[in-house]
Parts: sequence; C-alpha cells; structure tokens
Amino acid sequence: MEHGTLIRKLRKERNMSQTQLAAGICSRTTLSSFENNHSNVSSDLLFKYLERLNVTVQEYSFYLNDSVTPEKEYLSAYFYNEITKKHDEEIAERIRGFRSKYENTHDFYFCCMSIELKLFLNKKHSKDLYDVDEDKRIIKNYLNRVQQWGILKYLYFQIVCIFLIVIILEEPFQYCLKGLNYLVQLLHIKMIYQYF
Repeated sequence: MEHGTLIRKLRKERNMSQTQLAAGICSRTTLSSFENNHSNVSSDLLFKYLERLNVTVQEYSFYLNDSVTPEKEYLSAYFYNEITKKHDEEIAERIRGFRSKYENTHDFYFCCMSIELKLFLNKKHSKDLYDVDEDKRIIKNYLNRVQQWGILKYLYFQIVCIFLIVIILEEPFQYCLKGLNYLVQLLHIKMIYQYF
C-alpha cells in the first residue's frame, strides 16, 4: 500500500475531512495531492498526520506492510528478546553471585562488582531496576574505615569512582583527591625504584 493511500484510509476510518486533518499542519491541497499519490511529503508532515490520527509509527508501519510484520522489525524483536534480554538475565545472575560472595566473605571487591552491574542495568533501562541504598551504605562505611590506602584499596576505589562518584557518594571529591594524590606519589616512588 502507498503512503498517501494509507493516510486517506486512516483518515476516513476516523471520519475526518481533509480540512480537519490538514488544519495547522499543511494546506488541504497538499494533503489531497499526497493522498492521491501525486506527491510526497516530508517525514515531519507524515508524523504530524499520524499524531493527529492517533496512530503510532509502529502501527503505521504494520498497516503499510499490509498487516505483516516486516523482517527488520521481526529481527529487531528477536534480537531484543533472545539476545539483549538473555544478556540482562546473565548480568542479574552475576549480581546475585557477587552479592552472595560478598555476604559470605565480606570482601569489598564483590560488593563493588555487584553495584557496578546494578548501576549498569539501571542506566541501560533508564529506571531503577535495582535498589542501591544498601550498597551506598556499605561503600560509605568501607571508605570511612580505610586508614591506609594500599594498591588494592585504590583499585576498589577506582571501581567505585567510575560508577558512583556523583550517584552514590555525597562527598566523593575529598576521597578522590586524597586517594589520587596518594596513588600518584606511590606510582612515582615505584618508578624511581625501577631505576635502581
């Protein structure tokens, strides 16, 4: 089916005149020419028609393809359902595994890995799939207890900073400056020792 023919069909199904559909969008003659397949319109105009007709782009595409889901849409749905969704389930399983290891060992590394993946999925889906309040508390308590910053502590801290600086910690900058300053000094000393 042609675009113009479909717009005319959708307009008539909704008992709208060409004047009603075109009002504030374009002239009635532009719409008439388009519906009779004598001209094309910009995608901007087409989207405005669809909005006024209360038809989504997906519905329009479905109707345009004679009520058959196009191969590209089918493949997109397959990709999302079979690959992306399974990948999310795999990440969720890793989160549970890291959390369990943290609870059994109290090794801060596993807490960092768990929250990193939680924040990744929250960001990916633009919503809070995982509550990270408990993780925030654990991280704050851990960083407040650190007396001496070793290399392993800096690696933990780096993981935390990458994913949590503004999201989790209210005072990250002070920790970051203290930690980075010490790391720079430590790396500088290591480089000097390599020459001896």
